[in-house]
Amino acid sequence: MNSLSTVILVGILINISHEYLHNCTKDVTGPCTVWLKPGEAAYRLFLNSLDYSEIRFGIGLCSGETESCLIDEENQLIQKYVSEESKKKFLLRLKDVSYRPGINIEILPYSSRMSSSSNNLNRGY
Repeated sequence: MNSLSTVILVGILINISHEYLHNCTKDVTGPCTVWLKPGEAAYRLFLNSLDYSEIRFGIGLCSGETESCLIDEENQLIQKYVSEESKKKFLLRLKDVSYRPGINIEILPYSSRMSSSSNNLNRGY
């Protein structure tokens, strides 16, 4: 395999291994969002950043969840019960996300194609 093919292969593998998307860069001054998929490493990191008082409300989905009503319920629970402190704790663990108050964390169905619908967003992991 020549070097160009190797570079292309590595680039493809890196691109498909991203587990979250965000638009939370230092250049963005308004509210921003981090999108996660159930079961991925970034989602598990998010769950590990929560206090028990937040988890007891039922936050947490099974790996690979695709049912839209469960995803919608999860997003409502996150908006209602997850504190800014827990969001900050989670975001400080991500390598390329800048924390700011009012940040949104949204769960997407596992079957959704993050990269095709959100090419202008930053990919992490």
